[in-house]
Amino acid sequence: MKTITVTGVGRASCPADFAEICFTVRRVNEDCGKAVSEVNERAQALTEIYRSLFPKSKLVTASFDVSVEYAEADEGGLRRRKAVGFACRQTFRLGVAYSQDNLAAAIGALGETEAELSLRFTVRDPERLRKKLLEAACKDAAEKAKILAGACGGKAGEIAEIRYGTSVGVQPSPLRIGERAVAAFASARAEIVPDEIRAEECVEIVYRLD
Repeated sequence: MKTITVTGVGRASCPADFAEICFTVRRVNEDCGKAVSEVNERAQALTEIYRSLFPKSKLVTASFDVSVEYAEADEGGLRRRKAVGFACRQTFRLGVAYSQDNLAAAIGALGETEAELSLRFTVRDPERLRKKLLEAACKDAAEKAKILAGACGGKAGEIAEIRYGTSVGVQPSPLRIGERAVAAFASARAEIVPDEIRAEECVEIVYRLD
């Protein structure tokens, strides 16, 4: 049985409609327990704020760690690292429907108390987009098979096999905002227009040659 194997590619881009905000609460204290308590108090306060601002969204913890905090000290003309306490860090993630108002409200709640944050723009329903991409990939494969078979004097017949590997899928658009820019973003209501979300799916299809 003669066959022809083609790879169909489905590509698309669409506006971002969902924003994922990640930020870290960090507190330093000589007492390890107090450092943890201060972070916990801030986390509880932010949870209440975001619950009122975005009732359908949830503030979740991405990571939590405690480590010794060091600072450089001058001892007899020599610079030495000296332990000054404990640093507690808790990184949070919040997903909200994308809009300038939502971003300003979410970042405005942080004020000047957190070190930095990052934004990731994506789509709320990636599976719906992936389905369209796969349909486009199969259509692309059928068109390629028809052209190639015809160029060789044949005709693409029934599908003998379909191979689908690792999905490339939806690629979020990341953006990092540094320490001093967090409060400035909220106060100035800086406009951030995310790049379009680009996605791709590939499928390999084997056709019988008639």
